[in-house]
Amino acid sequence: MPGANFAATELGGGADSSSDARSSAARRNEMNNWVRVLIIDDSDDDAESTALALCRAGYTPIWQRVETAEAVEEAVTNRRWDVITCDLVTCGLDARAAMRIIRALAPRTPIIIVAEPGSEAHSAGLIEAGAFGVVSKRRLDVLGDLVANAIEDV
Repeated sequence: MPGANFAATELGGGADSSSDARSSAARRNEMNNWVRVLIIDDSDDDAESTALALCRAGYTPIWQRVETAEAVEEAVTNRRWDVITCDLVTCGLDARAAMRIIRALAPRTPIIIVAEPGSEAHSAGLIEAGAFGVVSKRRLDVLGDLVANAIEDV
């Protein structure tokens, strides 16, 4: 449901093969680590994949998906977010435009670009523009650690 805001439930048995990643996730689970995430994406499936990746990393995400400039502005104005993930391009809104809105309203909120496989190179300039990091939609297994680092950096 577009714009739905709910707490994702914890999922067991993540596909992580790294013992370091599992121990990080286990530590986050022990702390009942809630995280408020605004997901800027035009795909319900991709937004749900982002939330699932955070669950597997030991977070309990409370998230909302938006896809227009107006919806980004409203969401950032009306709620404090721990982190914002942003698709490189959504229908009618690119990451650079979304970042301008976010920086004007919530300048300290970390932004992580979630890019289609192969388009990560196009998002390199967004790091210089203030994005905290870039992750491929096929490598969402690293999103939890990137979110942890972004939150610690604030």
